[in-house]
Amino acid sequence: MFDSLKWHPDRMVLGDLVFHLETEADASWRLRDSGFVFYKQRFQIEQYAHLWNELGCFAASNIIELGIYDGGSIAFWYEHFHPSRLVGIDSACRGESSYFRWYRQSRSIDSQIKLYWHIDQSDRRALEVIADLNFAGSLDLVIDDASHLYAPTKTSFEVLFPRLRPGGLYIIEDWSWSSWTSVPSFMEERLDSELSHFIFEITEAVGSANKNHSCREGGPRYFDSLLLWPDIAVIRRGDKPWDGRKRFSVDEHRTAHGRRRRWV
Repeated sequence: MFDSLKWHPDRMVLGDLVFHLETEADASWRLRDSGFVFYKQRFQIEQYAHLWNELGCFAASNIIELGIYDGGSIAFWYEHFHPSRLVGIDSACRGESSYFRWYRQSRSIDSQIKLYWHIDQSDRRALEVIADLNFAGSLDLVIDDASHLYAPTKTSFEVLFPRLRPGGLYIIEDWSWSSWTSVPSFMEERLDSELSHFIFEITEAVGSANKNHSCREGGPRYFDSLLLWPDIAVIRRGDKPWDGRKRFSVDEHRTAHGRRRRWV
């Protein structure tokens, strides 16, 4: 699909779909009837192209995306994976745009896509209910493009990551925002909640996977690997089963010698 993208200074085009680039958006685009307002830039899409090329034939039938804004990313990922079920969750109350409704109807995919509005990614119970309601089996892919803050991101991860199948992927976008030259104002106010701190914890969990006293050498593990690009962190699920009776905690899978770091 990535080879079919047509790039223009202010938009990306995929077949009959128009994605207005957020960095070039103006007031008329926010009428939301001539295309999606797309909160991704070309270099981010190119990182995804490299990711899928590196992973080879990665298929995803059950997908959750956190943070969907105008629905453009939902359409983008549907066109790439053609999943059986794609669930989008957003804390805003805006609802579907006329363009998104046209998109669903033009593809006859009402049953494959379900959107949930006014759901905060830190609402553990809501995420549990949504996941259980929409997916009979394991998840294949979770993409987090929501708050970009430490605590809410960690909450979502601890709810959804154990629900991934072995080899499934959990992707966290914009993990490196605290290292950017220019930081959005809402993030600048929360420098005590840098998302990179959570990636450090994931790194520790990956490194501890085979050395933890509760896991025999080379045995089953929750964390298989971590891949990092400048804007996306990709955590691959290991093969250790999760029965759902115990709340999953990243901290329980980090071996800490001495004082364990904790972040706000």
